[in-house]
Amino acid sequence: MTDEITEVIEHLDEVLAGLKDFQRATVASVLTRFQSGENNERMLVADEVGLGKTIVAKGVIAELLKERIERYSCQSGNTPFSPLRVTYICSNLTLANENRKKLAVFKDEAQEKYVLEPRYSRLLEIAVAEVQPDKNGKYLELCSLTPSTSFNLTQGYGNWRERLIIYFALIDHSKLSEYSETLSDFLSDGVKNWEEQRIAFPDSKIILPEVATAFHERLSKTLDVIERAKYGIGDGYKTALEALLAYSQSSSAISNSTHFKTYLRLLMARACAKHLSADLFILDEFQRFKSLLATQSGAEEALIAQQVFKNKQASKVLLLSATPFKAFSHNQDDENGEAHAAELNLLLRFLSHDNAESLQEYEQHRKVLQQQLLKLRQNNMVLDDLCDLSKAQVEGVLRQYISRTERSQISGSYEEVFSTQVDQCIDEFSSGEITLFKALAQLAKSLAEESSSRSTHQVMEFHKAAPWALSFLTGYQLRRQLDVHRSKLRGDIRRSHQGWLPRKAISSYRLKLDEAPHAKTRSLVKKLFPQNKFKTASEELLWVPPSLPHYPLQGSFEGQEDFSKTLLFSSWAIVPRALSGLISYEAERRLVAHSKQSQDYYKSKKSHTPGFNFSADSSLVGWSFIYPSRVMCELSSAGRWASLDELVNERESFFRDKLKHLSAYETSDVKSERWYAYAPFLLDYECGYKNEVCQWLDDYRRVIQRRKQDGRKGKQASYEQFLRNWNDNLLRLGKMPKDLARYLAYLSISSPSVVTVRALKSLYQNDIEEIRVAAGEVGEAAITLFNNRMTELVITKRHNNKKYFKSVIRYAADGDFQAVIEEYAHLLKGSGQSMDDAIRQLSEVLSLSDTTIDCQFREVRSQVEASGRRSKLRCHYALPLGNQKLSDEKGTKRISNVRDAFNSPFYPFVLNSTSIGQEGLDFHWYCLRIVHWNLPSNPIDIEQREGRVNRYKSLLVRRRIAEQYIASHPETTTRKLRRRYRWNKLFRWADKQTSSSRESDLIPYWHYPEGKAKIERFVPLMPLSQDVERLQYALKLLALYRLSFGQPRQEDLLKNLLERDFSKEEIALIFSKLMIDLSPLNDVKHH
Repeated sequence: MTDEITEVIEHLDEVLAGLKDFQRATVASVLTRFQSGENNERMLVADEVGLGKTIVAKGVIAELLKERIERYSCQSGNTPFSPLRVTYICSNLTLANENRKKLAVFKDEAQEKYVLEPRYSRLLEIAVAEVQPDKNGKYLELCSLTPSTSFNLTQGYGNWRERLIIYFALIDHSKLSEYSETLSDFLSDGVKNWEEQRIAFPDSKIILPEVATAFHERLSKTLDVIERAKYGIGDGYKTALEALLAYSQSSSAISNSTHFKTYLRLLMARACAKHLSADLFILDEFQRFKSLLATQSGAEEALIAQQVFKNKQASKVLLLSATPFKAFSHNQDDENGEAHAAELNLLLRFLSHDNAESLQEYEQHRKVLQQQLLKLRQNNMVLDDLCDLSKAQVEGVLRQYISRTERSQISGSYEEVFSTQVDQCIDEFSSGEITLFKALAQLAKSLAEESSSRSTHQVMEFHKAAPWALSFLTGYQLRRQLDVHRSKLRGDIRRSHQGWLPRKAISSYRLKLDEAPHAKTRSLVKKLFPQNKFKTASEELLWVPPSLPHYPLQGSFEGQEDFSKTLLFSSWAIVPRALSGLISYEAERRLVAHSKQSQDYYKSKKSHTPGFNFSADSSLVGWSFIYPSRVMCELSSAGRWASLDELVNERESFFRDKLKHLSAYETSDVKSERWYAYAPFLLDYECGYKNEVCQWLDDYRRVIQRRKQDGRKGKQASYEQFLRNWNDNLLRLGKMPKDLARYLAYLSISSPSVVTVRALKSLYQNDIEEIRVAAGEVGEAAITLFNNRMTELVITKRHNNKKYFKSVIRYAADGDFQAVIEEYAHLLKGSGQSMDDAIRQLSEVLSLSDTTIDCQFREVRSQVEASGRRSKLRCHYALPLGNQKLSDEKGTKRISNVRDAFNSPFYPFVLNSTSIGQEGLDFHWYCLRIVHWNLPSNPIDIEQREGRVNRYKSLLVRRRIAEQYIASHPETTTRKLRRRYRWNKLFRWADKQTSSSRESDLIPYWHYPEGKAKIERFVPLMPLSQDVERLQYALKLLALYRLSFGQPRQEDLLKNLLERDFSKEEIALIFSKLMIDLSPLNDVKHH
């Protein structure tokens, strides 16, 4: 075995060693399936949300690659190694790009060395190969495909790369080669740089002959009249080839060029699908594109999928999904053809290749199990007589195809992490709401008389969903109907004025959200902005307090240790937009009340002057936030200090001594603010870091120049002025400020760039100067945050120093910015991000811009437009998620950006989502509160929603571990937990503490049984609503629905169980005897 192969095996073993026990068991289960004989290549991993299905897939890749290498090592001869090709299929490109990194079993330099660049990311790219492919020394190729760009081929005719591929495949045809220019004009369709790409393509790429041949055969396929009309082919032409030839000869053979180009793309995709091959296909969250598995479907994507999976005996197929089928179906779902049992059976047919014997065996045992479940409704049923044989037999069949790990099955005390608060909003309900209700009912009636639209009935539903609902109808048909018939509805609109936002009250900040004509909203405001729970107001926070601070927090953060972000779910798209704008407005209103800034909501932002000025004639003090001083970086804030004052005083004494070395730069002039800017540089310069200072300045010049070349705003003038002063051998800064040492003390504790260097240095092996330059970019991003008007309102409410930069650094120290960045950087590193990726994401979330949502004020719309006043609300404290399209790449990118921001310690603190946020998205890093604004129709959706925040290394887990660590260590010894690898060591401590008592490795990473932190389930309900009973019923079903796995008429089955009042002990016994458990770890333990 060569040294290279030995090194590769070591990397793979390292990946496998990093798996937790339940993940290792699942990987072993998948491998057993893949090695079990005929028709063995399909397996479903259906682990509960948040348990790391992607990590399991990574383990499967590592095992398959090890197998291939071992077989190769046993061969004789000089046959080159064929890389393992993995094709990852998921719902969108954003997810594909993220998870492709997670699936790569090699990291950093090893990835570049051993992983082949993917040949394709879209189906049509399969047609292309490199002229001189270099596979030497490569062991893995990881490609990706998405249904929206690869399988859905009836929408659009492709991006420029796909059109270029089609073009070269066309001119490769003997009858079309002479018409290259005509075909180029036809397909380019205004693409920028098309000609350059067309010229460059043949130098490095070729169209695979076998794909070109298959494409040409399809061009010659005879089409019927309906097909020719559908694809834009003119009369008299029976094939696409005939139409192309005629078109190239100046004939009008193509009646609709868009439809025809779409058809060409479809033909090429089918040709490519026929030649798509991989050693392993991974379908992630495949419930989003189940038509890929519909063997009888005629949909285009299904036709292509059939070609992908047809006769691929050498290919393995790994399906990943927490919800591969409807987990629970109501009777109405069953009648509508959406039954749980039917969906499960369809999936089993796919996984088993319609293995009649296996399916019949499953059905036989399932019916026996069903009879036992039905007996439970009998009062004379003796639970001790229950037999688990039928359960074991069903599990035996299903485990061949499905692996599913659930927290509750492999770890006790899991349900105890939730606390439920239901507010029926009786105290918040007012007579004004009844008056408004009546007025809106009349408006709906009058509108129905004027309009034939069915949307009029929505008036009352919108009113229940959101406050001032009539102001947030953008995009709804009802809004258009109201505008059209406004003149005839003036009286009704005037009487329903409380259903519209008043612009004057918004503009002057007089509108109070806790007085909204909407009981649920007033209840939510009390929850988000509690008056008595904390010593300070939550609107004063700019980040979530750290789970393990270095010292007791103070200022705005004192008493806010339990603060977390809030994730709100609603079934109406109007809710995320309305609540995000209103909640952000309310946070702003509460701050403005204590500010000297403009009291006009619409003028205040325009008139705002940033606190940090980077013009050439400014004080340049912002550079003290950007430059990470080596002297400061080497000062440690590790451990827990008795107080911030203790730490500041110690640092102030240290810097007062150091400042004596800078007396040569002092003159008798008046004191200058430029001391604050230059002191960190001069300290390094005079303390042995001259070269490092010059190198950083030179490196950062390149950062600014690169940013300028990219068309982004830079700080060129400020940097050049700073450098001119610095290079002046006669640099004189005036009289040294008396508080300079104290400012430097605070800067060393909470400077954005300094704390970033400390955090990154403990996590990444990059060169220290590379880290310092990256930290400077984070410092710039932090200044963008601190220059935000909302931020300035927050900071100046607590520290209203005449010099804003001093207030900022005090505020950052109050909230232990060092501990905040350490915790966040640990999470970024743990998610597989390189240092560059982590810096990019940290900078993006720090410099997040406000967004806006449209609204319509009570004033007549034409009057508002005529005055030039925009009808918008700013969103910063809260953001909406729900109007983006998952099939649209811009939409998925926006969703990804919102998720990243919410998964940071910074704004937004509230995320208002529709059902789009229920599946496939993680929101657990800084959130402990779930609000169910509307109860979902299916109780399983409650579990799905709550699964968003209960995941690996969640805020819940981190706070519980930190609490237990602090409690178990006397104050005098807590400094043993040093800054370097701080959170890694904390989790290792928790791992060691629980190793002897835990049931699985879910503890301590997914669940920690001890601690006061809990996930809060908050459900505001309309007074006298039927939702009270619905919620109680839903929670009961959630506790029992797993018993009905695989069974038809689940609702009827569970209603029978609910009729009997079983004790907790009896329920536990029933579960142990009758509940299907497909956890590989439990199977291993059982045997």
